[in-house]
Parts: sequence; C-alpha cells; structure tokens
Amino acid sequence: MQLVQLSVLFLVLTHFCWGQYTMVTRSQVVMAPVGSDITLPCHVEPAADLREQVVEWARLDLTPPYVHIRRDGLDLLINQNPLYLGRTALSECWLQKGDLSLSLSRVKLSDEGTYRCFLPRTNTEAQVTLRVVSVAPLSISVEKDPSGSVVLRCESVGWSPEPELQWLDSEGTVVLRAEAQRGSDDLFSVSSRLTVQQTQGNTFTCRVQHQPSGASREARLHISGESSLHRFVFLWPMILKKKV
Repeated sequence: MQLVQLSVLFLVLTHFCWGQYTMVTRSQVVMAPVGSDITLPCHVEPAADLREQVVEWARLDLTPPYVHIRRDGLDLLINQNPLYLGRTALSECWLQKGDLSLSLSRVKLSDEGTYRCFLPRTNTEAQVTLRVVSVAPLSISVEKDPSGSVVLRCESVGWSPEPELQWLDSEGTVVLRAEAQRGSDDLFSVSSRLTVQQTQGNTFTCRVQHQPSGASREARLHISGESSLHRFVFLWPMILKKKV
C-alpha cells in the first residue's frame, strides 16, 4: 500500500514541476533569403533536458500541419508535411539544454508563415513568424531618343515581398518612383524609364528595395555632358536587417 502511495506522489510532483516551464522565442519574426539555411528559435526557461519529450513544430495553415515531430527520441516522418521532407532537424545537444529550435534548410517562398513550437506534455507553446525574401539582380540599359535626350531603363524580375523602385540624382534626392507588378509565380517585377538631358552631366542611381527588410539592389550610372555616353554600373550586395 505504501508503494502505491509513493508512486502516485511521484507522478503528481513530476507533472507539477513540468508545469513551471515557460516557452520562449528569441525573435518573433525571422527574415531569410530564398535558398538560405536558418534556425527558428524556441526554448524553455528554466533550461531542462527535453530529449525524451514529444516536440512538435507545425504550421496550422497547412494540411497536414506538422513541420517536424519528435517522439521517444526519434523523428517521426510519417505525419510530416511533404513540403518539408528532408529539410528540418532538431539538435540532440540543444534539446538536452532545453532548446527546441528548428533548423530549416534551403528556404523556399512557400515556407513563409507562422510556426508553432509545442510541448504536448505541458501544453506549452510559442510562435515565430518566418518572412522569406527574394532579391533579384538589376538589368540596366541606356539609349538616346531622337530629341537627343538620354533614356535610362532599369528593371528587375523575381522579388518577394513587393519592392519599390526609385531613381535618385547625385544629391540622393528621389526623382522618380515605380511600383512593382505581381507575376503568375507570385514574384514581383518592376521596371522604370528615366529621361534626362545629356548636357546634365549628372549621376543617377536606380535602387530597388524592400522597405520592411532593408534588402536592396542598386545600380549607378554617370551621364557625361559630351557627345559620348559613359556608363558606370555598381551592384551592391543584398542587405538583410532582421526585425525583432
């Protein structure tokens, strides 16, 4: 009889202790470029060994919703959404320290969404949103029209989310803006023409950027005041700013 009482007491205390843990994400929004390998953060406080716990990562807007499931120390692939097959992982070392962060490789546009990190045993969860950024190269062309004016053309195809194109003069003042158009593949394209006088002797910059993420591409062109047209093009690398 005493043995039964001790067993019941042990189970109650175990459940009570687990109930004290809090699920935490270091960042509510993660921004990542297409094709990158990222980590969706999630851990418990205080730290605890979670290697034998059931861990679920899911996107509730999908069917089936499961992105990754771990049970009894094993990854369960049978219920995993096929979109994530072979691209997710949980670290044994991290789990031992209470870190449930999910590694996601080869990020796709379709990965964008809100992810739920869940411990069924304690009914504890946290959410993190993934924003996927696609940045495309610029295409620049320069030509003259019959009046002698110079026409600068700047275009770029394959952006996500929607970017904005700006033409800037040598002082950094925006002289023209252009909006992007969504294509059938859900990627955005943007194109703009700027007409200038060859005698202006000025430098113009075409900039395409995402305002929220800070990702951008730029090309700079110098218009000489002589009969010849000199073009200097500089492409800056993508800049990503993580929103916290």
